[in-house]
Amino acid sequence: MKTNKTLRLGLYIGFLVTTLMVASPVEAETVLRTGNDIVVSSDEKIEGNYYASSFFGSTVMSGMVEQDMIAIGASVDVNGDVKEDLHILGANVNVHGAVEGDVRIIGGDVTISESIKGDLVVLGATVKLLPSASVGGDLFFFGGDAQINGVIDGSVFGSAESMTLDATVGKDIDIKINTPLQLGSRASVAGNVSYESQYDLIRNTSTSIGGEVVKNSVRVTDSNEALKDFLIPYLIILFSTLSLYLIFRSEIENLVAHITHSYAVSGFVGLGVIVFGPILSLLLMVTMLGLVVGVISFMLVTILILSGVSFASILAGVWLSKLITKKEQISLIWILLGSAVLYAVLLIPIIGPAIYLAFSTVVIGGLTIALYKLLT
Repeated sequence: MKTNKTLRLGLYIGFLVTTLMVASPVEAETVLRTGNDIVVSSDEKIEGNYYASSFFGSTVMSGMVEQDMIAIGASVDVNGDVKEDLHILGANVNVHGAVEGDVRIIGGDVTISESIKGDLVVLGATVKLLPSASVGGDLFFFGGDAQINGVIDGSVFGSAESMTLDATVGKDIDIKINTPLQLGSRASVAGNVSYESQYDLIRNTSTSIGGEVVKNSVRVTDSNEALKDFLIPYLIILFSTLSLYLIFRSEIENLVAHITHSYAVSGFVGLGVIVFGPILSLLLMVTMLGLVVGVISFMLVTILILSGVSFASILAGVWLSKLITKKEQISLIWILLGSAVLYAVLLIPIIGPAIYLAFSTVVIGGLTIALYKLLT
């Protein structure tokens, strides 16, 4: 029996590795490349879609991509043109080539120096649009520091710690900012400037604004609203936990019994699911061969994570019962106590979320092990 399980696990791993490392023969126009450092030379032209994955290395594209490009890497440099949409996940991102579609980036430091005909969406620590850059659609930025130059044909939306804008904006500006919004001498806004901040707008005497300037006061949450915002998620999680416990009582008791006898193993497996599960699903989804498998695995990982968040209070209740009565118990009373204590711990900065994450991770690992045993 043990040999059969080992063989099956090996086949599963072999299937996943093969899917990730080999480009799909089903879709000949899609090029998939993985490795530590991936390079497309300046004289290379990719006829279809281009997918590049280098988690700890660099991805450089200096040629041309005729359709969409998706890139993952510690550093991603796009020096050539992309004829359709560009999607990037990376720590350091530089786009020095023209893109004829939309650009969506999740990254640390992001620099744009060329034309983008569609929308630009950036979630990152910093974004710099150089004077040579242009965006044909809207600019959406959510993150830290934004330095916006060049030309934006559409509007500028988002939320930032700080923003300096010295660009031509064809429509409106509508942002939330934690420091003064600064408009430079070359800033020209055809529409309205609407911002939410504690500070007043800083504008150069040469700044041109065609519409109105509207400052929205920072909304102050009163104690009743704060309490409501705190209690509603707690009650939702508590209701789902109690409902699942009443429906699957015996299964949950067996799960908890397994977890309490192997915290370390469950925690290790749970950490692997949280860290590598979404990444593996994403890599599978960018290949036609693994698209269906990728979608299913992503849904499975999501369910496991949500279940871990919900069941964490059950494990906390068991832990409390052992701490107080020296005996592990599962009951509605201990679940209520566990959920109340665990949720209250969240109020402690840094330590609180870490404790909740630890309980959730162990439960996710236990659920994953139980699911594997069920399938094998």
